[in-house]
Amino acid sequence: MKLTLEQLKRMIKIELREVDLGKQVWSRKAHPGHLKGHSGDEPDTKIESDIFDQLQKFLGGPHKNIITDEVVEAIGAAMRDKSYSDIFIAGKGSVVMQGKIVPRATLQKHVERKLATKPGIHDYNVNFTFNPLEWGETNKVSAWTTNAELAEDIFRKGGRYLQPHKEERADDIVIMLFGEIEPGLFLDLQQIYHYTGMDKFNGDDQFLALGPVEINKVVIMNPEEPK
Repeated sequence: MKLTLEQLKRMIKIELREVDLGKQVWSRKAHPGHLKGHSGDEPDTKIESDIFDQLQKFLGGPHKNIITDEVVEAIGAAMRDKSYSDIFIAGKGSVVMQGKIVPRATLQKHVERKLATKPGIHDYNVNFTFNPLEWGETNKVSAWTTNAELAEDIFRKGGRYLQPHKEERADDIVIMLFGEIEPGLFLDLQQIYHYTGMDKFNGDDQFLALGPVEINKVVIMNPEEPK
């Protein structure tokens, strides 16, 4: 897949950076049964502690909790370092999804066809780059899932939330974005769930996009008319 200039710059910046997480990653929080090579009593480095704290707050929501550029670059470096890549796993090719509620006008900017207003679910093939900052979010990173059931559940929960708020949120719409994992830009969180404090997120099948995401499909849900 073709990468944007911003993505290429970010990949180069991340690739050139080195990170010191010691010999064991988050040693004192590691579950011995899953992370034998990392479980121990080694104190965290400062950047190691920052990564954990910011990831935990971000995953716990709301996603307005900031992940700094320094931490994003450190995560990217850890994904490429053989000493840490068993924990900071680089995501591999797969479809990723994200459900959200956004202003209809924000989505319309990225869809050539006029968005349907008829109640129900409608889908569109698209080709645009999702940059969280351009969608009113406070982070350059964003959370995605490969679990279709989880994504659909979030999508439908959004619809149920908007249904009784149709009048005051008439300009908002429930959407699900579809993209693909790109090399070096997605962190697979599966091993990170095996740490005390992160284990409560296990089962979410989340991937953290470290930069913009190429979107190829979007599904929208318009609330049903009251009966």
